[in-house]
Amino acid sequence: MTASSVPMRALVERAVGGGWGLDAHEVGTEQVAVIRGADFPAVAHGDTSRVPVRWEAARKIPQRKLQVGDIILEISGGTSERPTGRTVFVSERLLDGFSHDVIPASFCRLVRIDKELADPHYVYWWLQGMYAEERTWSYQNRSTGIANFQFEHFLDTEKVRLPDRQIQREVAATLGALDDKIASNRRAQSLIEALVRSRFDQLFDVSQDPTGVPISDLVHVNPRRSLPRGSNATYVGMSSLPEFAAEIYEWETKVYGSGQKFINGDVLMARITPCLENGKTAVVDMLDPDEVGWGSTEYIVLGPRGLISTAWIYCLVRHESVREFAIRGMTGTSGRQRFAASNLDDYKISPPIESALAEFNDASQPLFDRMKQLRDENLALASTRDAILPDLLSGNILPRSTDGVRA
Repeated sequence: MTASSVPMRALVERAVGGGWGLDAHEVGTEQVAVIRGADFPAVAHGDTSRVPVRWEAARKIPQRKLQVGDIILEISGGTSERPTGRTVFVSERLLDGFSHDVIPASFCRLVRIDKELADPHYVYWWLQGMYAEERTWSYQNRSTGIANFQFEHFLDTEKVRLPDRQIQREVAATLGALDDKIASNRRAQSLIEALVRSRFDQLFDVSQDPTGVPISDLVHVNPRRSLPRGSNATYVGMSSLPEFAAEIYEWETKVYGSGQKFINGDVLMARITPCLENGKTAVVDMLDPDEVGWGSTEYIVLGPRGLISTAWIYCLVRHESVREFAIRGMTGTSGRQRFAASNLDDYKISPPIESALAEFNDASQPLFDRMKQLRDENLALASTRDAILPDLLSGNILPRSTDGVRA
């Protein structure tokens, strides 16, 4: 059987908009987890910890409730630099990560594929390819400040290449295996980080102590780094800084203009709302030796000092008492509030004991090295996945187990 080209409309069994529900319980509502576009990157890797739980009208839940094989399509919220049209596949493992029913948010749409006509996971990968090739730009409505996805136009225009059903399954399995390994590595990173932070809490008391030593005396705050203006250098934008995770996954080369400068071993801490509240804090470990990188002016850069290591600094600024202090200390107009680096002079802690620092450093350094290795492995896996995606979808290459099946 040769491949056929089928409009998306013919494959979609059900498509329904999402909801947002209420902050608090009202009569006739039930709790549901609501996946937003902002949750897509984490959810795609199996992290459901920050998906909000809301109160949705009970009568609306059945039509919006996600089930295995569904696809969540982002239909609103795009920008001039990033189109709408991102997707997440709803797997059994994903749903197992929730204790409530799950629905898409109001800027998303539930798309259910007719399993008699196509393999839903294969169609998901087709949509991933569509996004990677930037075809989603042609489905944008840019007449407003927020880009919207023209869903009806998409259903009629986007045609999916459907090979033999066995090939569909094998293509999805091949690409899914790479994604599963990436998700597994992400989970390992989270466990490693939790282990390091637990050990930090056991060894150090970083609650405020008026007779203690200021944080600014323990670490280098916004240390001077040299980078000639106009030179090409590694850039980490605020959007690339992860939330509640140490490893940075995205960076690029840009001409240096103005911004905070950093080297390997520094810790970046967002100081502006809502990035600070959202836990944007990470470790710099992707640069070459002696390389200086740069990023947003809205970072506070914290550098190691003596026995005060990168891992120690990261655990310190991720500690809830320090985070709460920073958030309370933000000043400025609504929506543009910032935490001043100089305020770290006012947060004092009991001086860390040298033997405890040495013990912590010996234990944490190899674990942080392992997190970096997992990040680098994930980047290589993602590169492989993205490289073979168009050829698998076009039929130029076949999964090994289907070499004898016609595409």
